[in-house]
Amino acid sequence: MIMLAALTLAATPSVSATPAVAHVPDAADAAWSAPDAAWSSEVPVAGFGVTGPPVWFPLRGTWLVGCTWANNCNGHHGRPAIDLATDRFGSGAGAPVYAAGAGQAFVTSRGDGCDSGGGSQGNTVEVDHGGGVRSMYTHLQTVTVTDGDWVGPDTAIGTVGNTGWSSPCTFNHLHFEVMANGVSVDPGPLLGCADGVRIAHPSSQVGGQWATVAQWTPMTNDGPACAVPVDAPPIGSVDSLAASADRTLRISGWVFDPDDPHAGMVVAVRWRGPVGGVSGMVPVTSAAVVRTDVAGVHPDAPVDAGFELAVTVPSRVRSVEVVAVNPTTGETTVMSRHKLSMPRNLPAAPSPEAPGVRMLSWVTGSL
Repeated sequence: MIMLAALTLAATPSVSATPAVAHVPDAADAAWSAPDAAWSSEVPVAGFGVTGPPVWFPLRGTWLVGCTWANNCNGHHGRPAIDLATDRFGSGAGAPVYAAGAGQAFVTSRGDGCDSGGGSQGNTVEVDHGGGVRSMYTHLQTVTVTDGDWVGPDTAIGTVGNTGWSSPCTFNHLHFEVMANGVSVDPGPLLGCADGVRIAHPSSQVGGQWATVAQWTPMTNDGPACAVPVDAPPIGSVDSLAASADRTLRISGWVFDPDDPHAGMVVAVRWRGPVGGVSGMVPVTSAAVVRTDVAGVHPDAPVDAGFELAVTVPSRVRSVEVVAVNPTTGETTVMSRHKLSMPRNLPAAPSPEAPGVRMLSWVTGSL
């Protein structure tokens, strides 16, 4: 017989042990509006600035649904979340975990070993899908991405484990969650492929709702191979971003369009201020820079794929995006996002990239 403790799969330290009621839809649910099973057969290819909703099942093979938030687990999660395990004994350690959609990955917690006392989230990755939507993957045995990596539904971001608050400690599983503006929401149908045919979990045959799907219901997924790939986006990277006291940003990196490598790309800077503050976008004529190192990463890159630019932004700016612009179509692709976390009157450190330029405290993150 399986003890009840073996059914209590995953939780995060911020959740109390008080039994929870069924999730009540709120403003976050309305803002998220999870796509239904007919969403799209397209799957975005991982690339900088590419985002897509977290609608793909994050594991390959056959997995069992453990606790959700209203399927007789004694109010285990207290909020929309799904536990997935290979079997009732949690023996699936090391299986790859994939991003549920395209976006930018961030490692939000680190921790080796199980913490049955509830003091740690363990190894956790979150993927920013844009528009305030994030997906979270907890209890990972290993993490295979670094902060700022752009990922897609075919990108392995870690492996299944039992790190952090996991009870019992021998139970390896994935805790999966979708958040809209910081609030956990029903992820809606999660897509996959089986024998070349697109499917959606949970199906109507097993209730069609994650909240109440029966424990140990199997879910099978071969990955997104049956989907239609989206055209590859521009390829590039922002290597450095420094700011002087007069709010002049100096940015360097490289970018090119894989469909037309020698067409040239324009780089722009888009900024936002505090609520009610300033916002804008400034195209900049960037100086082409020869980058011999880029060819080693992308052999199709032209020798002048590098760029350097400088632009002054208003004093109330708190975050910026570096954007690649196709000069022919005007289409834009976000290369990187940066937040200004330091007050303006604090001292800054010298920039190793540009002598005499003072670095402010920029951290990569979502706008």
